[in-house]
Amino acid sequence: MGYEYLVFLLVSFFLCQLAFSSSVTHLCSRDESISLLKFKNTLTVDPSASYYWGYHYGPQSYPKTRSWNMSRDCCSWDGVVCDDFTGHVIELDLGCSQLEGKIDSNSSLFQLSHLRMLNLSWNNFSNSHISPEFDSNSLNGAIPSWVFSLPSLTELSLSNNHFSGQLEDFNSNTLEWIFLEHNQLQGPLPRSLQNLVNLIELDLSYNNFSGNVDVSFFSNLKQLRSLSLSYNSISLTNENKVKSTIPKYLESLFLSACEVKELDFLRSTEELSYLDLSNNKIQGRIPDWAWSNWMHMEYLNLSRNMLTSIDQIS
Repeated sequence: MGYEYLVFLLVSFFLCQLAFSSSVTHLCSRDESISLLKFKNTLTVDPSASYYWGYHYGPQSYPKTRSWNMSRDCCSWDGVVCDDFTGHVIELDLGCSQLEGKIDSNSSLFQLSHLRMLNLSWNNFSNSHISPEFDSNSLNGAIPSWVFSLPSLTELSLSNNHFSGQLEDFNSNTLEWIFLEHNQLQGPLPRSLQNLVNLIELDLSYNNFSGNVDVSFFSNLKQLRSLSLSYNSISLTNENKVKSTIPKYLESLFLSACEVKELDFLRSTEELSYLDLSNNKIQGRIPDWAWSNWMHMEYLNLSRNMLTSIDQIS
């Protein structure tokens, strides 16, 4: 009886191991593996592609795509992360991978429909025209429409490129981080930004956005912790003189050169650690309530305004 029981345990263990092995070694779908390999074959590996500004390499520069081949499940390839249950590729981190080439609008990369995070920074993709997340490349032209409709996207990072044109409306509210600073984007801020209720950080600084933006524009973004609109052609207004429309728990606010004329819209903020209101049109005295709220401020820039005096803290 003991022998039969031992055999039963061994067989059960073997079958469990076999099932587990099958489930983990063949997670990635064949279609997604092929899409990744096609993308790999459109690019070349060149160590100088991750050479930054001529004097040093990016962090941990190495050719991640060299581990990509059909003899291994794509979920085990360098830079690839799959969903534990579905096996779909959900993250692709090829930052600092010594990649060089041009990414076209029909690239197989964009067949990865379940992708949530894409990092292609510290590579050389000069003359490419599209990207849902490229940190510091030479991309230009309008941001393609499909980017604004990605249903699972949580981070959009297109900073330090040459994108131009207007922002289209965002059709998904999953975004938590938007980094579009240092481009040539223009026109008014899209109204759909007000619907991104999960947004934590928004940086649109150093562009050509224009028009009046009332502080009430951001009143629905309760999760927002950092907002930067500096150096556009924006005029920040507070037409209704409402004092509680900026998110209460905002930690960083950068509004340099935004035609700011008064401070009342900041009265409700209690968590600010970084505040830049330089190059504006703020006049008169800094009120007592401001110093009370800003007691724990780490960075404060009020230079180049029209301030006359500073009230003492009572």
